[in-house]
Amino acid sequence: MKTFQLTLFALATILVAGCAPSSPPSGYDSASGPRSGGFENDIHNSLNGTLPSRSESFGNGSDLFDPLTGQPDPRAVMATVYFGFDRYNVSAAEGNKLVSLSSQAQNARLIVAGYTDHFGTDQYNIALSDKRAQSVKTYLMNLGFPESSIEIKAFGKQYARPNGTREQVREDRRAVVVDANFKP
Repeated sequence: MKTFQLTLFALATILVAGCAPSSPPSGYDSASGPRSGGFENDIHNSLNGTLPSRSESFGNGSDLFDPLTGQPDPRAVMATVYFGFDRYNVSAAEGNKLVSLSSQAQNARLIVAGYTDHFGTDQYNIALSDKRAQSVKTYLMNLGFPESSIEIKAFGKQYARPNGTREQVREDRRAVVVDANFKP
């Protein structure tokens, strides 16, 4: 019986370790923890109900997002990229949305906002939403967008729908590309 319990404990430990993020989010130094002004502020802000932000480079992007729902102004949305459960790589089908965007908006300033569903811890989902936004940013940079023209926001599960339908929960796993120059 004791061997069985130890085996179960070992399996549970492996499963829990396998669910953790494989790398820390941007703004996080694995040796010393959160860097000033980055990940630490996002966690603090998300716990206080304010909008976390990966970067303040544009300074005016927050007014494009509804503080209650986290949704960007629909008129400013240029593309929405969806991800599978616990995934952050842009699939070929979703990448096509970004390819078509690249021909329209080469000189635009963009905000890429990452979101997750409600499963997992706050910290894990902040990291996952950051990875999703970073993945879209990298894809856009590979299409010719300059890095300095793309701001990242990671919302984690702050705006996820815990009682949503399967389709709604699937839609929570996304990154939204927003025109930072849009004036509401």
